[in-house]
Amino acid sequence: MVVLLHCVVPPSEGFVAWVVRHTFANGWIGVDIFFVLSGYLITSILLKQKSEPHYFRNFYARRALRIFPLFYLIAIALMIAAPHLPFGPFPALTILTYTSNFARVFSHDWEPLSHAWSLCVEEQFYLFYPWVVLTLDTARLRKTLWWVIALSPFIRGVTNALLFPKAAYYLTFCYLDVLGMGALVAVIFHERGEISGAAVRKLRVALGALLFTTIVLWLTKQLGSPALVASSIVVTLIGAVAAVVIALSAVDALPAGRLLRNPILVGIGRISYGIYLIHYVVLQLTLAFMRNRFGDTWTNTAVVSAVSIGATFALAVVSWLGFERPILRLKKYFYEDAGERARVRAETLDAIPPEGAS
Repeated sequence: MVVLLHCVVPPSEGFVAWVVRHTFANGWIGVDIFFVLSGYLITSILLKQKSEPHYFRNFYARRALRIFPLFYLIAIALMIAAPHLPFGPFPALTILTYTSNFARVFSHDWEPLSHAWSLCVEEQFYLFYPWVVLTLDTARLRKTLWWVIALSPFIRGVTNALLFPKAAYYLTFCYLDVLGMGALVAVIFHERGEISGAAVRKLRVALGALLFTTIVLWLTKQLGSPALVASSIVVTLIGAVAAVVIALSAVDALPAGRLLRNPILVGIGRISYGIYLIHYVVLQLTLAFMRNRFGDTWTNTAVVSAVSIGATFALAVVSWLGFERPILRLKKYFYEDAGERARVRAETLDAIPPEGAS
C-alpha cells in the first residue's frame, strides 16, 4: 500500500490523474497496519523469551541484526552521495540516530529518507517496551494495554490541538494504540493458547462492524481527514481492523489466513523490509533524474512509476539474498536454546525468520 502510494506517480492533471490519486490516496494505512503487526510480533517474541537468561541482550542483538545493517548501508551511501544530489545537506544526526521523526515535525526532513520516520517510531518503541513486558505479569500487561489503547486517541487529539497535525502523525507516543492492539492480540494468545469458537464468532461480528465504519468514513471522505476527531479516531479504527484480522488469520478463521500463506505473498514478506526501505530512495532519485531532463509529462511519470517499482523489487531481492540473509544467520548466537538456534539458521537459508518481518 505504501509503495503504491509513493511510487505510482500521477500526471499533473486529467482523468487518469484523478483515478490514480483517489485509488492510492489512503496507502498511508499500510504504516498503521505495520505498527499493529509489529506490536503483535515483538510482544510474541518478548513473552516467549521472558523467562530466559540474557533477555535484553538477545532481543536487542537480534533487532539490531535485522534492522541496522541495511539501514546504515543505505544511509551512509546517501550521506556520501549527498553533495552530488539535489536534496540539500544530509542531516546525519537525525538520520543516524533514528530521530528523523522529530525532524519531520519541527523542520523539513531529507526527502529520500523521509519515510524512515516509521522506523524511528519502531526503534523508540523498542527502547522502553521490553522493560514493560519484563516488569509486568501477563494479566497486568493486558490491563495496561487496554488503558493505553483507550487513552491514545485522546492523547493524539490533544497533541493535534496543542501542537499541530504533524506532531500527531510522526511522534511515537501517538501510535501507542496501534502498537498496543497488536501487542494485546499476542498477550491473549499467550494466555489462552487458542481462541474459542465463541470468541471467533464475536471477532467476526466485530470485524464486520469495524469494516462497515471504515467504508462509511472512506465514502464520506473522512478517512484521511485532518480534522481533530478524524485524526484521533481513524488511526485507532484502522488498528482495530488490523488486530482483528491478525487474530482471526492466526487461527485460520478467515480466508485471509490461507491467503497470507500464499508463496507469492510469503516471498514479498521475506523481502518486505528491503522493499520499504529502498522504494522511496529509488523513487526520489528517479524523479530527480527524469524531471531534470524530461519535465513532468504523463509519459515520464509513468516511466518513473514503472522504473521505481521494478528497481525497488529487484534491489530488495538482491539485498535479501546477498546482504540481509547472511547477516541474519548470526542471530543463532543470540538464542539460549540449541533447537531454536538451529531453527533460526535453517530459516534464514530459505525464508525470513519470524521476528525478522518487522
